[in-house]
Amino acid sequence: MIACQSALCVASAQTTAPIKQAALRVVQQAIEAPARAILENAGREAAPIIDDIRRAGSPIGFDVVRGELVDMVDAGIVDSLQMLKTVVRTAIHSAALALTIDVIVHTGKQEISVNPEG
Repeated sequence: MIACQSALCVASAQTTAPIKQAALRVVQQAIEAPARAILENAGREAAPIIDDIRRAGSPIGFDVVRGELVDMVDAGIVDSLQMLKTVVRTAIHSAALALTIDVIVHTGKQEISVNPEG
C-alpha cells in the first residue's frame, strides 16, 4: 500500500483546494498505518524502514522475520484482497471524518468591540 502514496502525493500537488490536500494527507497516513503497526509490533522503528520501502518501490517490503527488505512476491508475503479493501475503506473514512470534524470545530475570528458601550 505504501507504493500508492506517490500517486497521492502527485494528486495533492496538483490540487489547490486545501480541503482536498488535507483529505489526501489523511488517506496517505491511513494507508501507511498497517505497515507502521506491523513494524512497531515487531519492535522495529517504523519511520526509517517505511522510508526505505518508499524509496525501493513496489513490490519491495520489509520482512519482519528476516529483518530485511525483500521482494514481497518472491518471499510469498502478499496481502489478501479483503485486507486491501479494508485499508482503502478505512483511509477514505478517516479522511471524511477528519474533514467533517474540521468543519464542525473550525471557529471564525471573534470580533472584539472597542466601544465601552457594547
